[in-house]
Amino acid sequence: MVRSCSETDVSMRAANMTGGNVRLGKYMTAYPVSNGKHEPWVIKDSNGSYIAYLEWYSPWRQYVMNAESTAVFSHDCLSAIAGFCQKLTRQK
Repeated sequence: MVRSCSETDVSMRAANMTGGNVRLGKYMTAYPVSNGKHEPWVIKDSNGSYIAYLEWYSPWRQYVMNAESTAVFSHDCLSAIAGFCQKLTRQK
């Protein structure tokens, strides 16, 4: 099932980048996974299913997404994830 993420609120207010969850639009939430300097994030859909993993990619010096092979994303979901990756990268 393809869902729209038309409300792409990638605000860091809720998490304040200190370990809280971040809502990405209407259907996704990012959860931090503590592992030291470059904190990875797990993205789950509104059903709680894992759909992607965001991690620091040293060769490119930025956060990147590794999606679950069966995950399908609309353009606005991808925009929300891209915006979140940009915010994470800027904070490094």
